[in-house]
Amino acid sequence: RTVGPVGIIAGCDGVNSVVREAISDACSGFSCTKKPLPGNLKVIRFETMPKALEPSAVHAIPGKGGSSAFIEPTARGVCALINWRDRPAGGGEKAPDAAAAAPDLGDLQDAAEAQEVLAKTFPLLEDVLDLDAGRQFVEQSPSRAATVRCNTYHFSRAVLVGDAAH
Repeated sequence: RTVGPVGIIAGCDGVNSVVREAISDACSGFSCTKKPLPGNLKVIRFETMPKALEPSAVHAIPGKGGSSAFIEPTARGVCALINWRDRPAGGGEKAPDAAAAAPDLGDLQDAAEAQEVLAKTFPLLEDVLDLDAGRQFVEQSPSRAATVRCNTYHFSRAVLVGDAAH
């Protein structure tokens, strides 16, 4: 699709930015590295903030087994980024017994089981972790985060912001 003419193009299109890729193609002096971060993440949306949390604040919540949740209020409810690391493949660092007994979040396929496991992993979220939250969790593939480093954040009339830039 062609759009034009425009005064400026803002590349706020995420870690896999097509605007950043276009800048790279057009500017020989542009350099960028993208480094994957360890672990996986999935997003769950809630209608309301969990009762245990301040409704207007952003929260970072440690979970069991090395997992964590990043909870933020949005204009349409609450967004929860649930992240976890893969279990070590044979012979690596050993997981604690309690973590070894719990299912790996990435292996969950049943909505009711996901609801139960997530509630045990994140007790502060228990009141909003309903069957719909479990369904949201199991119906999406895990994503992997990455860091992006660019030597500049603009070229001609294009700028990079947010995850497209860092």
